[in-house]
Amino acid sequence: LGLTPNKIEKMDESTQIDKYVHLEINEMLKPQLDFVEILNIVNELMQEGEGAVLIYCLQGNLSAAVCMKLLMETKHTSREIAAAMIMTK
Repeated sequence: LGLTPNKIEKMDESTQIDKYVHLEINEMLKPQLDFVEILNIVNELMQEGEGAVLIYCLQGNLSAAVCMKLLMETKHTSREIAAAMIMTK
């Protein structure tokens, strides 16, 4: 799942990636993220595939926020625990 201003075409062509989803997001403009939409996409990718889901952005801030929200939703952890888990990965 790419959260970047421009789609990386080589990700579509990669043989090691089953499915590439891109959401056009400019991190520098401090966007408002639709966490429900993003979490639905991540959940679909997790159910479809057999491996992990790569979530990336340019600076790491948006992908970390999405992963924190995902941990809070799926593992019912607090914001602090989710942040600690993300920072140690």
